[in-house]
Amino acid sequence: MNKFVTTLQKILMPIANKMNKNNYIKAMRDGFMLALPFTMTGSILTALASMPFLSDILSASTLQ
Repeated sequence: MNKFVTTLQKILMPIANKMNKNNYIKAMRDGFMLALPFTMTGSILTALASMPFLSDILSASTLQ
């Protein structure tokens, strides 16, 4: 397993270093990192809002 990791590091580290120095890729990375919390919050709220039992709990007759 150690030899496999070492081989991967030899192959992938130069590629990762080149990508890390590219300004366009860094801008995309930073943009995605800024949008991630909003995306996660929206997806969690969407999942909660589509629960089948919430329509019974939050119906108009229950809230009055």
